[in-house]
Amino acid sequence: MYASAETPTFSLSSGILSGPKNETESVARSFFRHPLTKLYLGALAGHFSLVLAAPELWLRLAAKEGPFEHVGHAVLLLAALGWLRASVRNRARARLLAIMATSYLVLALLEEVDWGAVYGWNLGHATVERLTHGSPNFHNAQTTHSSLFGWSVVWMSGPMVAFFGAPLVPLPGWRRLWRSCSPVATTPVEGLVFLAAAVISVVVDGLPLLEHRLGYVPRAGAGDPIGAPLGFFQIFFYFAWLFVAWRASARASREPV
Repeated sequence: MYASAETPTFSLSSGILSGPKNETESVARSFFRHPLTKLYLGALAGHFSLVLAAPELWLRLAAKEGPFEHVGHAVLLLAALGWLRASVRNRARARLLAIMATSYLVLALLEEVDWGAVYGWNLGHATVERLTHGSPNFHNAQTTHSSLFGWSVVWMSGPMVAFFGAPLVPLPGWRRLWRSCSPVATTPVEGLVFLAAAVISVVVDGLPLLEHRLGYVPRAGAGDPIGAPLGFFQIFFYFAWLFVAWRASARASREPV
């Protein structure tokens, strides 16, 4: 069980978060005090500050295979290693969930680095390129918007949303099953922070702030717009995986084997 006097629990009858104190006050306090909330607010402030003050610098940092993407790769690797550690330090259902998370993160990392091609390694890149008729990865192996939606959202974003949204599902049986995966299971507050960050990121991504500051729409050689902030915010979402793995391993080390 991950509920405590400091962490709001999920009301099975009402399907909303509740706690031992005033419901709204308890949820708000836990939400805004959470380290992931503070990290995301800092990332949000950093994005707006940099785009407004130095749009050309932002464009270089957010370039394809630029600094932001490399930082994202590093955090994703740390998250995968963190979950591998969590799978070793936990048992039963918690270990199974940790192994599933590790597998997903390894797959996501391989996809993000184009199966090694980004760094000049062949970690299956030649095979993927052959199977996709020239694409460097699977999630970009399409030519229509509908297939792009199917690959990127269902296969890349879907597991992430499911993992962080799981503690918010208002079904008693599901809630008991999810709690049995503790400490690797996400908490309701972690789920709320993640979903709120996802919604805000999508909204911010749609703002023409960079284009307004530059005076033009920046495009790559193929004509595709560049400099979107989603690549930058991805770093936060990968860090959220790392945070949960660290929390789970820390708690497992305090529990008797």
